[in-house]
Amino acid sequence: MLFRSCESGYEMTLVEGEKICGNINDCGPEACGAGECEDLVNDYTCHCSEGHELIDTGNKTCEAVVCGFPPEVRFTAVDNIKYSYEETVTYTCEVGTSVDGAPTGPTEFTATCTAQMNFHNVAQCKKVTCGAAPSVADTEPPAKSTAVYNDTLKYVCAAGHTTDGSPEGAKDFDVGCLATGEYGEFASCLRVMCGPPPPLSVPEIGRAHV
Repeated sequence: MLFRSCESGYEMTLVEGEKICGNINDCGPEACGAGECEDLVNDYTCHCSEGHELIDTGNKTCEAVVCGFPPEVRFTAVDNIKYSYEETVTYTCEVGTSVDGAPTGPTEFTATCTAQMNFHNVAQCKKVTCGAAPSVADTEPPAKSTAVYNDTLKYVCAAGHTTDGSPEGAKDFDVGCLATGEYGEFASCLRVMCGPPPPLSVPEIGRAHV
C-alpha cells in the first residue's frame, strides 16, 4: 500500500507496524507556564489556573493577573510599584498614627492582590488619640474635650489669673497631642499679684502760729 504524506500539523508514526498520521504535539516543555496545555492542530492553547490569564506573544503562556499600583491610603507610606496575583503589599503608618489609633497599636498592615485584580484587606491608619483633655486648675475647659495627634487644646485662665501671675502676663496657653499619645507640657494659671501698695501720702501739719 502506497503511503501518502501527512497533512500539515500531522506526522507519520508507526503503530504496530502500520504507518499512520498522528497529530504533532505542539505543547513544548515551556508551553503555558503554570497552566495546562491543550494540543491543537498546528497550534495549542492554554487553560490557566485561577489568578492567571492567557498571554499570546507568539508563545502562549499563563501569567499572573496584574492588580497594578496599590491604592493610596491616608497617613501611610507604600512602595509605588505594580503587584501581581498573590503578591502582598505592606503599608507603613506615618509617625503619630496606628492601625487602631492606639499609641501602642500596630503601625503596619498588608494587602494582597486577588484574582479579581483588586487588593484585599486594605486597612487604614488613624491618628493616635491622647484621650480626654485633663483639667487644669484656674482655667476654663478647652473647647474640645479630646485630641488626636497634632491637635492643640487652648486653655484660658480664669479671671484674675495669668500664666506668670503678672497683670501683663498671658491669659491662655496651648497644649499639643504628641505622637506618643500623651499631652505636651502644661502651663499654669497663677493669681495676679498686685505688688506692694503705694506709700500713703500724709499731709504735713503746719505749726500753730502764736
